Amino acid sequence: MEAAALEFAGRGYAGTTLQGISAIANTTIGALTFHFSVKSALADAVCEHGCDVTRETVLRAELRGLPPLETVGGITRALAQLLEGTHVVRAAARLSRERPGLHPEWYDSWMPAVRRLLAQARREGSLRADQDTETIAVLVGCLAAGLEATATPLCAPPATRSWEAHSQVDEVWRVVNAGIEPPPAATDVSGEAG
Repeated sequence: MEAAALEFAGRGYAGTTLQGISAIANTTIGALTFHFSVKSALADAVCEHGCDVTRETVLRAELRGLPPLETVGGITRALAQLLEGTHVVRAAARLSRERPGLHPEWYDSWMPAVRRLLAQARREGSLRADQDTETIAVLVGCLAAGLEATATPLCAPPATRSWEAHSQVDEVWRVVNAGIEPPPAATDVSGEAG
């Protein structure tokens, strides 16, 4: 599975062959095709595994019990780290983008949680009244797409990285929060909200 994830993440669906995967996995093509007779079945399995890893990571972020917007920021940071450091997640994201509807969708492994948390933030008054939760969800999706696009290809040595996305997500999320959180309540001289 690791060799297949590496190939799909780095070469995409069209550029990946069963022969290439078997060579990287140091196995015969017969042994590989015994388990996955066609490339699409292997791509589905890789995508499903990447989605499972992502869902588990999102669940851990939700179980921390932080406020909803902070949790969405944590999920975004976790996605950046997964995309940079986990072949199978990067492969799932790429396969979902290249072949929509033919695999489990990577965005479906985390976007429902983001939407649910944004709705919770709305109910709790953690969002500005003029901000639409679906627009914010789209923004988070665009950020994830950008993270996926900038994830360093596996064939490039780490020394060639000019920008590590996960190290910038905190700053990006700070800017997003400034636009979506309501301003702090003003207080009068007596200290009461005004």
